[in-house]
Amino acid sequence: MPPEAEEVRSCAACGASIYPEHITRHAAGVVDGKLLCMHCRQEAESRAAHAPHASHPAHAVAAAASPAPMGTPAVHPPDGGEEPAILLADGEAHAAAELKSQRVYGGGGITFDRDTHSDEKLRRPLLKGASATRCRTFHCKLNDPSIIHMNDQVNHWTDEHQDVEIKFAVCAVGVIEGKHADPHLIVTVFY
Repeated sequence: MPPEAEEVRSCAACGASIYPEHITRHAAGVVDGKLLCMHCRQEAESRAAHAPHASHPAHAVAAAASPAPMGTPAVHPPDGGEEPAILLADGEAHAAAELKSQRVYGGGGITFDRDTHSDEKLRRPLLKGASATRCRTFHCKLNDPSIIHMNDQVNHWTDEHQDVEIKFAVCAVGVIEGKHADPHLIVTVFY
């Protein structure tokens, strides 16, 4: 079954991803014919509020007296919410439709080469016993070959020490200082 495709648009100002739910929740919207994300929309609206034509009393009266453009009445959403829905004028709708859309597919993530070992030979039944009394720490740099090598090191250590009962393990990402201070994945195994 193919992954669900979702139409994603980009903010005309900063290039941020705008999902359909951002538009329906009014987090993103069209300002001056451009589709803007929440942050850019707020900046544009605050600039428009502080524009010279709105602060001058004569311009404010003239703006209030001018009729609203055709096709832009306030429509309340069907759920009874207080915030009116935004209808686009013909020019704004055309500009919003011309924006490039992208397809986003779910899935992915880090994949490791599973051909070097099979999971079946590495599994052991959960053993019961006393609480953890010792620990062993493994670390590696944050790249695929290093993580694969650390996986092999942990598996090799557990295979060589059959008497070890692993109780639990924790992991963290932190900087280990050596020749270079690089971020590392740190895994501590308690046994």
